[in-house]
Amino acid sequence: DILLQLVKIHDLKVVHQNNQQYVNQSIAEIGEILGVAYVLKGSVTKEGDNLKVRAQLFRTTENEESVWRSEWEKPYAQMFEIQKQVSVNIATEMQATITEEEVASLSERPTNSISAYDLYLKGREHYSRLTDESNADAKNLYLEALKIDPNFIEAHAGLSDVYGQIAQRSHLKKPWIDSALY
Repeated sequence: DILLQLVKIHDLKVVHQNNQQYVNQSIAEIGEILGVAYVLKGSVTKEGDNLKVRAQLFRTTENEESVWRSEWEKPYAQMFEIQKQVSVNIATEMQATITEEEVASLSERPTNSISAYDLYLKGREHYSRLTDESNADAKNLYLEALKIDPNFIEAHAGLSDVYGQIAQRSHLKKPWIDSALY
């Protein structure tokens, strides 16, 4: 969700693309296709009770050399603080202006429950597979997250996406359309 945090900084143009489609292209080619000056590559892994974030920033005119790289490792329970720190560091490196309102927005948590958020992330991962089975798994994960935090808006949105996908696959049968409008 670091990209979702970066979107909150209006001085940045954030384009999220599945990096698999650009595997055989240079950073310069990717920059040209997407119309961006920087490309961010990174990974987020959970190792035991820790969350490890690695990020590299490439200027699209700099022949594949990163202009900045960093790594963070903190307790998983500090996930939201890590997202904010990484986002601010990336924006600073890109010389973006960050307003006080944007910093406050980066500090907002989608939920106060790490457990609910973890279920939501798992739900998103299942949802992105676009199969009937993974869609059912995503639905159950979102519903579990909502049992923990009924006010978790992103989990409600994920559930709506699931129902929308079911509605499309069922050729828009009325019960699923109504559920998608959840």
